Amino acid sequence: MRFAIMASGSQGNAALVEHGNTLLLVDCGLSCRLLCSYMEILGVDPSDLTGILITHEHRDHIVGLKAMAQRTGLRPYMTRGTAHHLDLYNGDFQAINADDEIKLGDGMRMLPYTIPHDAREPVHYQLAVDGAVLSFATDIGHSTGYLIDVLKRSSALVLESNYDDVMLEGNPRYPPSLKSRIRGGFGHLSNDEAAEVLAEVNHAGLGLVVAAHLSENNNHPELPELLLSEAAERSGHMPTIEVCPQDTFFPWVEVAPAGRT
Repeated sequence: MRFAIMASGSQGNAALVEHGNTLLLVDCGLSCRLLCSYMEILGVDPSDLTGILITHEHRDHIVGLKAMAQRTGLRPYMTRGTAHHLDLYNGDFQAINADDEIKLGDGMRMLPYTIPHDAREPVHYQLAVDGAVLSFATDIGHSTGYLIDVLKRSSALVLESNYDDVMLEGNPRYPPSLKSRIRGGFGHLSNDEAAEVLAEVNHAGLGLVVAAHLSENNNHPELPELLLSEAAERSGHMPTIEVCPQDTFFPWVEVAPAGRT
């Protein structure tokens, strides 16, 4: 199994996951034209897609969904709450429920899991093939025991590290209401909170952590890299730490089974 990140942040979110003949698009937060262009760079075509997974209804996750669904003829996976907010009917989407695992082609398993975010019925996804387990964990307002239990299974983890507390507090362009929304319990994880999550879920089989959904205005890439590295070191295991800012294209990387690098 391998994955690539085409965009991650408030300007758009989209990733690809591939195993055998199964190719999944996780969120459609870019225009269909841009998604197709990025897919071409990655050596795949929209016609290769076998599934579209949607996390929630915010624009930076669904702006290209309608056009991509029409182009591919695929009915996207999403919760009923998300579909209701998007005014979709039963024939327009494939309903999923948090914690109900779905078997896809070529032995891939997809587990939607609930995330604390200010959306109608948000989920994120954990994808597994044999011992390789890829977890996406962004748009998360706060850590929970449930979240930690899910992420502890990861051999690769895409983890939100959205903002630096000092930078957010001192940003004059952000009104108090927006600051409260971001750092509230249903907004986003700060760098410090992401480091705490990693310290709790870190284990010998975790080979890769990608810091994602970084704020363009309230973060610097070197901050999550430093804090996540320190957290990993404190918790006794050092996975590879990568950072994926909004303007960074994260190319294909293999997800090794737990215990292999």
